[in-house]
Amino acid sequence: KITISSTIAGLLAGQGNLKNFITDKSDLFFSDIIPNGQNRNEYLPVYSLEAIATNFGDEVSSEEIIGWWKNNTGEKISADMFVAQVKGHSMEPYIKDGHYCVFHKDRGGSREGKVVIVALRNVSDPETMARYTIKRYHSEKNTKEGMPLQRKIVLAPDNLEFKKIVLKNAQESDYQVVGIFVSVIK
Repeated sequence: KITISSTIAGLLAGQGNLKNFITDKSDLFFSDIIPNGQNRNEYLPVYSLEAIATNFGDEVSSEEIIGWWKNNTGEKISADMFVAQVKGHSMEPYIKDGHYCVFHKDRGGSREGKVVIVALRNVSDPETMARYTIKRYHSEKNTKEGMPLQRKIVLAPDNLEFKKIVLKNAQESDYQVVGIFVSVIK
């Protein structure tokens, strides 16, 4: 179940989109926002991808929460996990446009081959034109005497109809992995 605030629901209803929105996402249930202080063992905050990416890895404020998802899967959740709705077709067939997915914040370590949310400083996703993307992460490093000289980050779509985003000579300030994909909410 996903819950959204009555404000957002009102805005959608005012545009005549609430019925279509619920119909299109019939596996989800929308209602008023769950009050703060709910059991974090049961609920995850729902954020827009813009809120996650534009904070560039910093803590997202509680004002950015657009709703709460009640975890009824039986899977263990942690305080660094969140839900966001995916936009675009580049990660199909598994992650479809409009799917709500569970992510956890980047904890460091190897990201090789993982599906990640990346905030981009100097480029945008060619599909969505946004300064963030959800893609599969690959890093190539050249070293000399143990020191990295050149770094290439490849952010690859699963759907081969879309282009890779290649960050050549990428510096830490050019991008930031802000979330790691956990699962699609079914």
